[in-house]
Amino acid sequence: MGSVCPRRTYSVVSSRLRPYPLNGDGDFFTLHDMILRTSKTQPHPLLGIIASEDPVLRQIAPVGLAAARGTCLIVDADPAARPYSGAPRLEEMVDRGLRLSELVPERKGVAIVSARSMPFDDLLEHADALARFWPGIVIRTGTSRARIPNVPVVALLPPPLDERSDGPAIYQTCRRGAKVPTPGLGLPPLGRSRIRSLLAGIFEPRWGWVRAFRSAWELPWV
Repeated sequence: MGSVCPRRTYSVVSSRLRPYPLNGDGDFFTLHDMILRTSKTQPHPLLGIIASEDPVLRQIAPVGLAAARGTCLIVDADPAARPYSGAPRLEEMVDRGLRLSELVPERKGVAIVSARSMPFDDLLEHADALARFWPGIVIRTGTSRARIPNVPVVALLPPPLDERSDGPAIYQTCRRGAKVPTPGLGLPPLGRSRIRSLLAGIFEPRWGWVRAFRSAWELPWV
């Protein structure tokens, strides 16, 4: 169990959501350098996540999806959502160049970086390059984006308030909610204490809610 540490590095140590590495020794690399260094490397999975109708899911669903990957980088590209505390800005890191220690995760867990004001095409170029170093990339988009797989996350409320996605989606169930539609992936209900923990950046990879996201990495999202 852990908590957000704004002044530390954002590679999560098992259950602590941390800011992306800001300090490190060594040479700086541009995007061109990154692409040359990884030209023969197969990129790891990259998923966009959308939970635009529910402010709580908008905050915690990217954490759950990333935590289920084990070691993963969250890129926050949703300017309408509440920012993650302590996340460094990708634009500033790109302007000065990235150190090798900022390209490669030094420890297991979840990291986060902010790109809320960055043009999406520029963001995606860097995310594609980073996906050759990180086992997984989650982009919090807030809306469906072209060129990446989009993962909708929907709160499944009791009828007649229940909402359905037009295609595959992840559904956050509640204790008296509707049945998970097909095709769809269901998340178990969350109690208030777990919600508070997730909003504070605290999570445990062994939680059933986190484990329920695992199969999302294998599904054919569009």
